[in-house]
Amino acid sequence: MYIKRKLHKLEYNFVKYLHIEHFFFFFAIFLRQNINNMSISKELLSQLLAATINFSGLPPIDISELPEFKIVSSEKLASMVCPDHPERCSSVAALFDTERYLVYLQDTLDLQNPMDNGFIVHELTHVLQLKSFGMEYFDSCQKIIKSEKKAYQVQNRYYADKGISWREGFSLNFMKCPAEEE
Repeated sequence: MYIKRKLHKLEYNFVKYLHIEHFFFFFAIFLRQNINNMSISKELLSQLLAATINFSGLPPIDISELPEFKIVSSEKLASMVCPDHPERCSSVAALFDTERYLVYLQDTLDLQNPMDNGFIVHELTHVLQLKSFGMEYFDSCQKIIKSEKKAYQVQNRYYADKGISWREGFSLNFMKCPAEEE
């Protein structure tokens, strides 16, 4: 819950810029004619984990150590990230819940699309961070921002490797942590 509270404090500033950054991507999702009923194959997870390890430089883990991936509606995901104002988080595509050791994915993601798989790479970066550094790595606002910056760097390297000229994470430049409680 501590991490959720810290993230909740960041919610307004982050989401304010997140909407602009993700507008075109999520607009494309709504234009899709065929939304896949998805399940993640072990082969795809292996590929994405290998890419995440390669682009992050974090110590490798075995695929058997990965958390469960749960597919949820965009409304459910938004309410998990921003329980008081889910409308502010409607553009969130994925979430790694460190306390439950689960990755939640929005049900509109297309796992045949490298752009959408970039969100999985982002969350896998957080999994590797947790495995490498423990929960302490996420125990303050500043550490969470540092974690997010790394995850966006890895996601962007993945995109570049796939020939996608799109960058995520610009909104982190505008995030400020509230004064830490004593």
